[in-house]
Amino acid sequence: MDKKTKLIHPKRVTFSGSNRPLIDPIYRSVKYTFDSLEEALADSHNDNFFEYSRDKNPTTFQLEKSCAELQNRECAVATSSGMSAMWAAILANIESGDRVLLFYESYAPTRKMVRQKLSRLGVKFSIVSIQNEAEIENAFALGDVKLVIYESLTNPMLFIPNHDLIIKLAKKYHAKTILDNTFLGLHNNLELEVDFFVHSLTKYANGHGDAMGGIIIGDKENLNQVRDYAVSLGATPDPEASYLILRGLKTYFVRYDIQSRTAQSIVNFLSNHKKVSKVYYPGKESQNFDQLIRHTDQFGGIISFDLDVSEKELFKFCDNLNIFTTAASLGSVESLVSPAKLFFGKDLKAEELAIASIGSGTVRISVGMESEDDLISDLSQALDQL
Repeated sequence: MDKKTKLIHPKRVTFSGSNRPLIDPIYRSVKYTFDSLEEALADSHNDNFFEYSRDKNPTTFQLEKSCAELQNRECAVATSSGMSAMWAAILANIESGDRVLLFYESYAPTRKMVRQKLSRLGVKFSIVSIQNEAEIENAFALGDVKLVIYESLTNPMLFIPNHDLIIKLAKKYHAKTILDNTFLGLHNNLELEVDFFVHSLTKYANGHGDAMGGIIIGDKENLNQVRDYAVSLGATPDPEASYLILRGLKTYFVRYDIQSRTAQSIVNFLSNHKKVSKVYYPGKESQNFDQLIRHTDQFGGIISFDLDVSEKELFKFCDNLNIFTTAASLGSVESLVSPAKLFFGKDLKAEELAIASIGSGTVRISVGMESEDDLISDLSQALDQL
């Protein structure tokens, strides 16, 4: 065989007996083959069948299995980002003329997707406050709600939804439910009877700010159509991103635990600071707190709080922080700060911002893995400069 041919078809490295790598390799191959077409056709309905990486990849499949297991569900569909996961979950469950119910207290790109993009495709929507149960019931009473999209906890103000009410009404009116569970993570809200969990794997799952990904988790029957949409959209994650997220998951519980405990200490500090008018973080006085603690005893590393300052002064506060970095993401090892109105409320009118409880002095922080004392000291010196 000519050397040019040998370079394209090298001898494979094989392992002897039980000898194997401790860490699974990254499967970068775009395409997969069999020794015979007959064998390929026989295995085509096997869970471990691989043909083309846009459809299914071994590294990404391992990520899907790990995330589904954490969320106590049968299977999952991984995507290239949290928003592509949300797009696939929504498009697989609505048609033109259907109505989507969503909430002012939601991630801004999700609101924009429904209000600005899906409405152009003939999809109707109702948007209400997740804190107003009468409005939620009235929206369902319209009779044509096919899909409900909500968050636990809400971004950026960390409100606790009334799961019992939303799920009960969705079942009554035969609507599908999508819960963006990013803030509470892959290990919480396990018993909730929602149809789909959506996560941005970019956040707590990866935890290091170096890979993007998303995932839809649910029962196999519900996810078949979602996978078709994700594949058709070309929303497949790169296998290297899947590998980095899998690597991040190995320290997931350690990070989430430390970030939750540090956040609670920072909440205690902020709650007693004279320049902080209100702190948003789950506590016994929170609406629907009894439902939250049925499904989790940790609340994550996100905190929002109000300062009685102008937007300009709020920007100065953010700039004066030395350890907290101004950025929009969350859940990574480094601590971040974001002006809430600028980063999460640009699509909302003044009255809608009021409903969502976002003011000119509202700020959201994401607690990282730095020293608790250092983070409190950093917040203290920046508050002292106001």
